[in-house]
Amino acid sequence: MELKNFTDLNEVEKILVFGWRNHLKIAPLMKTQTIPLKEHLRFLESLKCDSTKQYFLALRGDEILGVLCFTGIERGISCEFGIYQNPDLKGNGKALMEAMLRYAKENLKVLTINACAINENTKAITLYQNFGFQLTHKDTQMSYFYLNVAGGGKISSLQSYFQGYFIPLNNTSYNPARFHTSCLQNTQNTQKHGITNTFKSKDSTTKPIFKPVCVKVA
Repeated sequence: MELKNFTDLNEVEKILVFGWRNHLKIAPLMKTQTIPLKEHLRFLESLKCDSTKQYFLALRGDEILGVLCFTGIERGISCEFGIYQNPDLKGNGKALMEAMLRYAKENLKVLTINACAINENTKAITLYQNFGFQLTHKDTQMSYFYLNVAGGGKISSLQSYFQGYFIPLNNTSYNPARFHTSCLQNTQNTQKHGITNTFKSKDSTTKPIFKPVCVKVA
């Protein structure tokens, strides 16, 4: 399967994608259900200078199967993905997922992949779960998913976030301000990866932990 970056679309392809994005089979399953052409074209232009987003047409020969997108890209760490199929075709969800995973692993080299889907979009939810995505939480509108592509579970995949934030027991000097900031960053990072219950106060509100943690470092 070939991926064509949205920044390289010709004028016909730009209009084709616009039509798909507002199609009755696709628009109701999006966070923003319809978009005007002017906004669509402005968005395509913005992708040229935004390293946190990548959008692609997925092609097999002369046939365009659908769209893949990656947002919130942190190379070597994580991203969020989205896909939608050419509304005139059927049965390409698996191929699009395989292309997405291949690109995320080989090009973005991420450890984790996040996704979300409208709760009513049961086909997408089933597809994600068939590829190993785990439901982390859901609200009244959306279901949120997580996949660890590096192996070893959530704690292993978040290891890079925590390294350097612990104080060896034999360390008698440290800068409290640095570790206050570090603990806040750790709280935000775990929330970003769907671990919403890690730092909970008694009143069930999420609060950053500012107390440095002392551990024995081998």
